[in-house]
Amino acid sequence: MQGSWGVSAKTVVKRVEVTDKGLPLVVSCNGGRVSRKNKVTNGARIVEGQVEETLGRVTRDSELEAVGQRTQMKGRLRQAVERVKDAFTK
Repeated sequence: MQGSWGVSAKTVVKRVEVTDKGLPLVVSCNGGRVSRKNKVTNGARIVEGQVEETLGRVTRDSELEAVGQRTQMKGRLRQAVERVKDAFTK
């Protein structure tokens, strides 16, 4: 049986956050079975983007700041994709 979030009734939701638009976002399902390699890679991408964005602010380089924001968004989107895939696999 699928719930309104597309999560089966057997799924144990560990943590839910609220997005900036007030929508629920499942952060951890079934103990967070996202593959470790992808989890680390996506986390590294987010950190890389934060560094680029900070460097852009410090050097007043708006292009570098924008690149950092895009890099962070890529990491966050890939994390979300992994969570969705994880929610549907068991």
